[in-house]
Amino acid sequence: MMGSFSARTSASVALLPVLLLAIVSQRVSGDAPMGKWDLDGDGHLNSTEFSEALDNHGHDHTPGEATRAFEKHDGDIDGKLTLHQAKAALSHEGEGEFQRKVDRYLWPAGLLACPLLFATAGYHTSRIIIYDDFSQLTMNIALWSVLATIGLQLSFINGWTIVVDLAGFVTILWIIFVLPMILWREFNGSKRKTD
Repeated sequence: MMGSFSARTSASVALLPVLLLAIVSQRVSGDAPMGKWDLDGDGHLNSTEFSEALDNHGHDHTPGEATRAFEKHDGDIDGKLTLHQAKAALSHEGEGEFQRKVDRYLWPAGLLACPLLFATAGYHTSRIIIYDDFSQLTMNIALWSVLATIGLQLSFINGWTIVVDLAGFVTILWIIFVLPMILWREFNGSKRKTD
């Protein structure tokens, strides 16, 4: 009976350094929680694993946003994030949640602003040329549409996202308030000319 106890004890003692090494290495590196997202076990997160980690940490990312976030934090462009880089990336991505949601909705509207501004400038310029309409409204809208289009193109080139977001907000207001006024003016003006 005593021999059986000493055999178990010596086996446990032999495993003790291995267990201690595993515990200490996880505490020192701090990568134990991130290791569960490392599906292939190579010590790095690829884009798919990083996207999964974002989802499971409660971050609201579309697949495109997750890919852009991964590329932004992949400094050496090898397609992998170390577990330490991934932890920093997750904390950084959690901070920009509001801006990401603003960009998600206003950026497409900002992109829509450019053709709408071109169309508005073209429409009012044609009214000036064809109908000799030199009213204050037509002149101001044509001028401001051209200036806003140039400014918006400069903001795309320089990466001024706040300007594009503002353009998206203004585009939504334009569609709600200005477009109906233009349509009303166009239809009422054509009725008067036919009478």
